[in-house]
Amino acid sequence: MHCLVIGATGLTGTAFTEQALAAGHYVTAYVRSPEKRTPTGEQLEVVEGDGRDAAAVGRVVLARPYAAILIAVGGGLSDDSLNQEVTANVMQAMRKTDPPAHLWIVSAAGTGDSGEQIGWIGKLLKKTMLRKPFADHEKQEREVKESGLPFTIVRPVGLTNGPLTADGYVARELGALPSSQISRANVAHYILTHLTDPAVSGKAMGLSAK
Repeated sequence: MHCLVIGATGLTGTAFTEQALAAGHYVTAYVRSPEKRTPTGEQLEVVEGDGRDAAAVGRVVLARPYAAILIAVGGGLSDDSLNQEVTANVMQAMRKTDPPAHLWIVSAAGTGDSGEQIGWIGKLLKKTMLRKPFADHEKQEREVKESGLPFTIVRPVGLTNGPLTADGYVARELGALPSSQISRANVAHYILTHLTDPAVSGKAMGLSAK
C-alpha cells in the first residue's frame, strides 16, 4: 500500500513511517523540515511543505492514489488550531479524489465522548495546561466526523518513547482504559495493522498499554 504521512518527522509520524517501510509499504512523508529525523528507504518519498498551506497540501494529496493518509502533526501547548487547519486542508483535497483514501487522525484520549477514558489528572490537565491542544482536537474530530469521508480516529493516552510491544496494548471505543500511557511505537503499530480495516472505519478508538 502507499500511505501519505502528514507530520512524518514527529515522534509518532516517524514511528509509523519506519514500521510501514519495514512492512514493505510505500510512504510519502509530507514535512516542514526534512532535515529532522526523516527515516530513509527506497520506498520513501519526502515532500517538503507546510500543512497550513492549502495549495501545497492539495498537490501532495492529489499526487497519487493513497490507501491511507495519516495526520500526526502534534502541536504545541499554545496552538488551538493547527490540527484542525491541517486536517481541513487534507479533507478539502481528498474530496477531489475517487475513491478517497482512508483518513487516520491521531487525537488524544479525553477528546469528544472519551472523557471517561482518562483519570482525574488527565481531566485536570485538559482544563488547564492542555486546554488549547484539546480544543484543537475537539474541532478537528468534529469536522472529520461530519466530512462524509472514510476515517478512523485514534485517541492515545499519554505518549512515551517506549518499545513496540504488539500484544501489550489495548484499543477500546468505549470504557475506561487500563493505563495512562502508551508508546508511540504501539500507536503506530495499531494504525499500521488496521490501515484499511472496515471494522474501525468511522470510529474513534482509545489506546493505552495493558
